[in-house]
Amino acid sequence: MTEEAFNEKNLLHKNENKYFWVVLSISIVSYILFALSIVGIFIIPAFLLISMLLHALMIGQILLNAVRRKK
Repeated sequence: MTEEAFNEKNLLHKNENKYFWVVLSISIVSYILFALSIVGIFIIPAFLLISMLLHALMIGQILLNAVRRKK
């Protein structure tokens, strides 16, 4: 296979950069609005807690599936 087949640009959809910026801007605006509201004071820590829990589960699954080398 040629190096062109593994070019990073070939792995991206043509509109992926636009989609990323749309999602990023919506996320930033929503976090600002949450931070300014009373309800957001409870929502943001809940999001952070859920994110940390899911991250810990993912790391645990990766470690569980890891292949160990015998010495």
